[in-house]
Amino acid sequence: MTALIKEHGKVLLGSEYIGRQQGRWIAVPTGLQTTGQIPCARIDYFKQFVGFDITRMYPVGAPPDKALTDAWTWDGFLVAAQKCAAAGRPFGMPLSTWSDSVNWVSAVFAAQGAQLVDEEGNVTVKSDGVREVLAWFQKIVPSLPPSVFAWDNAANNKWLISGQGALIMNPPGAWAVAVRDAPDVAQQLWTFHSPSGPKGRFDPCNFGFWGIWNFSTNKSAAKSLLAYLSTRSAVEQLVAGSRGVDIPPYEKLRDFKTWAEEQPPKGTLYNYPPREDVAALLAGYPAPPGIGTQMTIQGTICKMVAVCTQQGKSTEEAVDFAQSELEGFRRS
Repeated sequence: MTALIKEHGKVLLGSEYIGRQQGRWIAVPTGLQTTGQIPCARIDYFKQFVGFDITRMYPVGAPPDKALTDAWTWDGFLVAAQKCAAAGRPFGMPLSTWSDSVNWVSAVFAAQGAQLVDEEGNVTVKSDGVREVLAWFQKIVPSLPPSVFAWDNAANNKWLISGQGALIMNPPGAWAVAVRDAPDVAQQLWTFHSPSGPKGRFDPCNFGFWGIWNFSTNKSAAKSLLAYLSTRSAVEQLVAGSRGVDIPPYEKLRDFKTWAEEQPPKGTLYNYPPREDVAALLAGYPAPPGIGTQMTIQGTICKMVAVCTQQGKSTEEAVDFAQSELEGFRRS
């Protein structure tokens, strides 16, 4: 990893969070299965119902438009969601305990600096930041389809491909299926980065790794293979093979032509890889991975939203629920 970082630059935030433990790397980050779950929206619906052109905000082959991206905050996301819902084309944002739900909800909390558990393992859910985010969800939930609390990881894809929705947050798999099954929808889809908050802009991601068993009888050959698979030429082939869905973890390997050339429309995936001020987030961060994993699997962050939007309880009661669940994770 020392050699790869020296050659290709620093790795994604989430890759280091989970791949580097107790001061050492335990696995090699790879673009395979490293995917972003970021906004994929209808160009036409945003122009018609929200009033701006997302292809101008995040153009192909040029830096993002600063004025437009500065306004692309989670508060701006809320306003856009309300406008699209009023027009009968709601955002498809799942709020179940499935991973797609946990990932995007975690990005909202991270952008606000609202941690459930800090890096030392202390439960920090009782904070003004967490209460503010829960209040934000109380505002946006009425603009989402009522069934989102029961959606699995395929539901938002189907929502977008069917033409019913204006936006989802997902890897480009939904776009690729639309290219095959609903080309008129695919022609209107544009992928771009998550909204920002006071603490930054976080793209929720999944992360892949390669490892070598400690009982391997030929570790030197295995390391040589991983070094080869991490060369620029090999990574570029892997990106092309995935049609740009897989994201290389190193900063100098996210300039391949695949993202600019994929279509329709041409360049629809150009802004998919994290660049500029974007941090690639793994749900559970910055909690110690053992606790972060339990938070993710149990969907604690989404359960909090359900408590104060579906059960008729207050944000304070939602925080109390999470406090109890998180304390249980610490003891286990």
